[in-house]
Amino acid sequence: MMNDYLVTLSTSWKHYIWLAEPFSIILAATLATYILHLFYQKVPSGLLANKHHGAAAFLTSIHWPLRLLIWGKALVVIAHIFAVKINDQLVQLVWKLHDVGFTLLLAWSFIRLIRLFEEQLMAGNLSTNKPDETTVQAVGKLLRVVAIIIMVLFVLPILGIPVSGIVAFGGGSAIIVGIA
Repeated sequence: MMNDYLVTLSTSWKHYIWLAEPFSIILAATLATYILHLFYQKVPSGLLANKHHGAAAFLTSIHWPLRLLIWGKALVVIAHIFAVKINDQLVQLVWKLHDVGFTLLLAWSFIRLIRLFEEQLMAGNLSTNKPDETTVQAVGKLLRVVAIIIMVLFVLPILGIPVSGIVAFGGGSAIIVGIA
């Protein structure tokens, strides 16, 4: 009786061994996130203490997007493992979501970087004389709008929407505004 149970147990686990790979990917993503957490506990504060405000702003701007990137990549790899067991359209959707998500993370990092540099400029940490607040705020808002527009222009083709008409309309509008 016990022998039959052991034989059944030893043969049934072979059907589920493929689950070890997604589990190891989740474990690796957790480890990478923890190492990133340890890195961010030490490095940005050290940079601020040494008056490297620009580098600290850059590292702070990519902190959360990096965490999401680690987990997004892990989920895409796991989805690729499950691709054998699910239909092809779902895999195509996962890859589109991966591309859109990566573009959104880059845009989010860039927008955070612009905001943090704006804050550092306003505090007077990046230059010897304090710049005009209105100019810094206007340039920061303009750069954020440009980053969002560029992000939208990158995401639309991924989703299958052609952007040639939008770009042509924008160029024509710029010429008209420039003439006026």
